[in-house]
Amino acid sequence: LREGINVIMNKADSDESRYQTILASDAIHAYAANGNLTFLKILLELLPEPSKQSSLVLNHLDQLRLTPLMVFAGKGRLGGGSLEYAESLIGFGADKNVVQSRTGLSALGYFRQGRRLKKRIEVIFGLRESYSMEVARMEGVLTPDQGPTKADEAVLVAEKDEIELEEEEEEGLEDWSES
Repeated sequence: LREGINVIMNKADSDESRYQTILASDAIHAYAANGNLTFLKILLELLPEPSKQSSLVLNHLDQLRLTPLMVFAGKGRLGGGSLEYAESLIGFGADKNVVQSRTGLSALGYFRQGRRLKKRIEVIFGLRESYSMEVARMEGVLTPDQGPTKADEAVLVAEKDEIELEEEEEEGLEDWSES
């Protein structure tokens, strides 16, 4: 990660060039994906006009048309400072109201998808942990001002359908093993 910052600094020969290099590198997205607040702050401080350009960089769309907040949220992380990281991104200028044009998901929807994937992994490896309070707090931070999008809500519906199907399968296995 430090190497990435050095590359950006070496490529940029002017303030405008540094700003454009930071945008083109998707470094902000990479640091967001890793949840690395220290390097994210350093990168934001390298902007020629951090107070004006931070929100532009933090809302820049990558090749998948995702913002850094969406990338971070999509990891579905909880604990280890994740809530504080999301709050920091928003505090630095990330907009939780941005909606991905193709999927209709906001950062909230990507978080829900990420949690759904993590739950599957927990089930596979028998790591059933309860994060309900943390999930609710993270969802509160990521929920767009106008509320969840229809696509964000659809992620919850799909998750509930999966849970019901898994419960039915478990009941069927129990019935089968008893006979």
